[in-house]
Amino acid sequence: MKCAHAARATAFVFVLVASLISIPGWATGAGLADILSLFNSIDLDHDSKLTSSDLIGAEQSRFFAVDINGDGFVDAPELANYWRKDPQNHQSPERAGIYVLNKDRSGDARLDMIEFIDPRRQESLLQAMEQDGAPGISLTEFRSYLQK
Repeated sequence: MKCAHAARATAFVFVLVASLISIPGWATGAGLADILSLFNSIDLDHDSKLTSSDLIGAEQSRFFAVDINGDGFVDAPELANYWRKDPQNHQSPERAGIYVLNKDRSGDARLDMIEFIDPRRQESLLQAMEQDGAPGISLTEFRSYLQK
């Protein structure tokens, strides 16, 4: 069961924020301070709720951080380089090529911003976290989702 939870938390974090790709201990009970730090880094408008605008904005920032040469695309070497430099990353840089190919819809072996961000995935994540029916995802909902 721990493996399934760890994979879910790792996948979620990877989709969300560049500098927080995979925080150790999340699936096994991360502290509130770690979760609050991540939540606040994603909550770009600081309204204490996560929305699709927050998630997409965080991913845009990550896209520009990964696109080292500034050509408007992320390729496997750029992603591998980014993963190597992130001390909190648990993704194998050797898997960057597989990751890019899986998200590449245009078949050019690189990701444009839309392919990288994948807005439909962001909406799916918000729906999966939703618990109270109120607009946006609260810190309580976010924490509950990550610690499942």
